[in-house]
Amino acid sequence: MDSGMQPLSVVIPTYNAVGQVEGLLTRLSHFNQKYGDDFQVIVADDFSGDGTADEVRKKFDWVDVVANEKNRGFGINVMTGVEVARHPYLATLNSDIDLIGNPFKELVTTLEDDPKLFAVMPMVFNRNLNKVENMARLYCHRGLCWHTELQEEEEWSSVLRGLLTQSSDVKSRLRDVGKSTKPFKSVLCGAAFVCRTDRFNELKGFDPRYRPFYWEDVDIDYRARRKGWHCAVLPSTVVIHRHSETINRFHSQRKLHFLRINQLRFVVAHQDQLSDLSDQKFWWFARSIKELFGGDPVLRQAYFKAAIGSKNF
Repeated sequence: MDSGMQPLSVVIPTYNAVGQVEGLLTRLSHFNQKYGDDFQVIVADDFSGDGTADEVRKKFDWVDVVANEKNRGFGINVMTGVEVARHPYLATLNSDIDLIGNPFKELVTTLEDDPKLFAVMPMVFNRNLNKVENMARLYCHRGLCWHTELQEEEEWSSVLRGLLTQSSDVKSRLRDVGKSTKPFKSVLCGAAFVCRTDRFNELKGFDPRYRPFYWEDVDIDYRARRKGWHCAVLPSTVVIHRHSETINRFHSQRKLHFLRINQLRFVVAHQDQLSDLSDQKFWWFARSIKELFGGDPVLRQAYFKAAIGSKNF
């Protein structure tokens, strides 16, 4: 077996992923053959109705499968997988991720080289948007925070669009282009990242309040910042993201609701770290009034509770 990479556990959260996750697991099987027990893959299944857990057990008997007895949401599902991770380095990959080459060795090496780095990500290229989705920072506006692109995003999106359409060896070409570029500090994207398992556990992982999905990754990023750590994107590595495949199939009508209420939970929890946030209680109250007129009653109550200083929503 090749011992050229530090031992790594990869957690893949799934929900009704038959026909979706097999390609990723087939690709990862090559790494399992190469690295043996030093490369652990864990599928954490969130009470799928299509038999995802059984199908994975049957087709990929080298994968560790853990299955929830009820649907618990993305963050808690990832934590179910982390509980059985046995290696010092931890990766998470969404089931709708396609790998290009082996990003893990470079990502782990980058972590080892920077003791202040909590998590490192490959560039996550969004096929739907045709751009890199995880070169981002937050900005605040009218009581809430939003993602906006880093200055470098446009350049690297252009590089990737060219490589993906013109090159048969994207990984090698990208390594040549990006090898002299330092990682870019960025907000954590939960679709694909690597971190130290002990640091993830020290922060107690994803906060279960952000269920079923959205903003749990940004929340742990900002909890890491309180420790003096940061997250970054390594531009010599890339994965392809078939963005929101599962969410769009099963939660398309409700995903905006979950995004908005978890966005508010994040801002309330980390308002002391958001230097450009101002008059937030005024804006939360104003938003609660707006939701009275044909809006979301749950979100209206959440805005009102936030405005009066409550975190219980």
